[in-house]
Amino acid sequence: MELSMEKGKSYTTISLRSLAGWLKVTLDRPLQNNSLNATVLHELHSMMDDAEQDPSCRIILIEGHEGVFCTGMDLKSIVDESGAGTDAGKEFCELFMHLLKRISASPKIVVAFIDGVVMAGGVGVAAACDFVLATSRAKFNLSELLWGLLPSMVIPYLIRRIGYQRAYTMTLSTLPVSAEQAYGWGLVDEVTERPEEYIHKLSQRVVKMDEGSIKNAKEYFRKMWLISDSMERTAIAATSGLLQQDNVMQALYNYVRHDRFPWEKHDH
Repeated sequence: MELSMEKGKSYTTISLRSLAGWLKVTLDRPLQNNSLNATVLHELHSMMDDAEQDPSCRIILIEGHEGVFCTGMDLKSIVDESGAGTDAGKEFCELFMHLLKRISASPKIVVAFIDGVVMAGGVGVAAACDFVLATSRAKFNLSELLWGLLPSMVIPYLIRRIGYQRAYTMTLSTLPVSAEQAYGWGLVDEVTERPEEYIHKLSQRVVKMDEGSIKNAKEYFRKMWLISDSMERTAIAATSGLLQQDNVMQALYNYVRHDRFPWEKHDH
């Protein structure tokens, strides 16, 4: 297993590269389609801890690997841990919701670069970022309803980006949204094959700003929006509650253990 070393820390699910004034963070679980489990979330929180303590880092770029940005919750990890007597679903939801809050409130500028597939919770990570860049092949997809779940933690940040009705139709249709369409909706800020050029342009402005001013701006915009501590608790409860339902867990189990999708009929 490859390890990424940054300031003495070892990471197994992400790789980091420090550049002039910015940090490139690569989600690096290609065999799991860059899905998120507790380990990934803990490592992303640890990365945020270090980046926020580094005055030379002004911008964080989060990207995927091999045509996949992020496919959301690792269903296998939820199924594997469901019989261990722990509430893995609730722990995941709390870590994930807190990560979105941290990204949106960080004194650093956080940029998502989408090259290819982004699904479910991965859409939430992108929507929570300050800027979203995407290549022309990017596809955004909320697939939760197909699994009996809800994108409950994604929705507050997605609505902030694209509005109520578009978030609503993405949720109910589960249909993918192209990069061009996402740009028109405001989910993507720029369609580009070269994110470094955008980062360079952005960094020329960011270095002239005080980090405190960036943090103040983010805090002010948060007060102007509907995301609150109470809403975050509601979002966590919605998904963690569904992960305690037998029919939902059975559907996830059938997929993880038997490679059978919930909508496929099973002949006895």
